[in-house]
Amino acid sequence: MPSEGGKGERGSEKNGGRKLGVVGGKLKLKNVKKERERALRKAKRELNEEQQVDERVKKKSDRYCQQT
Repeated sequence: MPSEGGKGERGSEKNGGRKLGVVGGKLKLKNVKKERERALRKAKRELNEEQQVDERVKKKSDRYCQQT
């Protein structure tokens, strides 16, 4: 455990340290770097999905505009 009175972190978060967190109902050390990478992948995936929806809507609207 950290010696600074239970700060809840090990190492620096900048270089991928570990912090205390609840995992599956138990108190465990979480890897900050892996969490950050996981969140980044999720954000990229959501952005990609939004862009695909925007493209589909644009194609449909273009088709509709050509018909009229």
